Formats: sequence, structure tokens, C-alpha cells
Amino acid sequence: MKRFYWISRHDLTVGQIATVKNILGEDVEIVKKEIIFGDDPLAQVKAEGISCVASCGIVAPTIVSLKLLRDGYVLTEFINYPSARRKGVFVCKGAYTHTLNNSHFYECPMAEEEQEAVSIMPASKQEER
Repeated sequence: MKRFYWISRHDLTVGQIATVKNILGEDVEIVKKEIIFGDDPLAQVKAEGISCVASCGIVAPTIVSLKLLRDGYVLTEFINYPSARRKGVFVCKGAYTHTLNNSHFYECPMAEEEQEAVSIMPASKQEER
């Protein structure tokens, strides 16, 4: 069984889960890890038992992603619909998988209107609306 590590404090949306399954297969195991990155993010990821043969989705500073790519990790970058972004919400359009030398886009198998929009605005901005 393939394993996908989601490194974030946020939960995956149904569209993101469908996209991961589109990329890695229906029987993929999705494991959520919350890591607050410090001076050695590579060591932190490895200490969590995440090896470079795993596929990872990550919400982190660019330098952390670059360090993981250079070490051989495959990273997944989820893409929002521009129309959803303008409304301050996330709806999964698909995802890029990145290696150090290559990127490939996978379409989300769920239509935009089938997904529940998730707010991406800070709470202070939501109160202003």
C-alpha cells in the first residue's frame, strides 16, 4: 500500500483526498503529521519516520520544500481554482507532483461544484465580510 504524508495543521479537503487517490491509487494510506519546522527540517521529517520514498503534501516555507526536494522527496502542491481564490476559499482544481527534476499536473476527479469550499482567509478578514 502506498502512503501519502500530509504535513500541515490543516485537514485535507474531499477534493484534495480525491486528487491524492487519483495520483497514488484508491488504496493509498493518508497520514497527517503536524510539524513546526525549525533549523533542520530534514531531520524533523525523518524523525517522524517519513522517508524520501514517500509522497508528501506540505504547507511550509519554500526553503523547507527545496530541502526536501534536494533530498529526493516527491512533493504534492494542490492548486486552487482562481475563481475560488478570489472569493477567499479553496476548492481543489488538482495537484502538481514535484521531484527535483520534474513536475506533473493531475486534475482533481471531482468537479468544482461537487466540492465544499474551505475558507483560506484569516479569521480577522472573515469578520470584515
